[in-house]
Amino acid sequence: MINEFYYKILNIRNSSINISQILQKTMEELNKEYSNIEKTQMCKVFANNISKILSDNNIDNRILNTKAEFGVYEHEVVLCRGKEDGKIKYFLIDYTFSQFFSSNKYFEIINNSRRNDFFNKLLRNGYVEVNNDEIIRYLRIFDNSIFEFNLDDYFNDIDKKYKK
Repeated sequence: MINEFYYKILNIRNSSINISQILQKTMEELNKEYSNIEKTQMCKVFANNISKILSDNNIDNRILNTKAEFGVYEHEVVLCRGKEDGKIKYFLIDYTFSQFFSSNKYFEIINNSRRNDFFNKLLRNGYVEVNNDEIIRYLRIFDNSIFEFNLDDYFNDIDKKYKK
């Protein structure tokens, strides 16, 4: 209930944006524009571009830097939220996720995941709808000791930090 209230206050401009369609179009445009560019070490560039596109479309978003937030391997992704079908949805956008498949460590973690359909969607689409458990599962790729992350807190409390 309180998160719905925060959402309405923070997103007074437009309360009915179809985030899924905007994300799909954004990924299609990025794929056309950057099809020949290697994604390795490009997470910051793409995260900032995606964040700008989402902001231009009035979609609430945050760039998550794993090193700044958790003190682990540095990688940047975008988290966004919006109201679809009458409820608040959260999305993880990691356009450079495929770079981790060149490392056996990450591939093994993802391959052994009980719900690798989540990772397959992220790999295939560049984004995926997430809840707290799924974002923690994703973050544990970078450090297996990450057990705490709350999407509502992350968007509503900008001072909250999860560093060890």
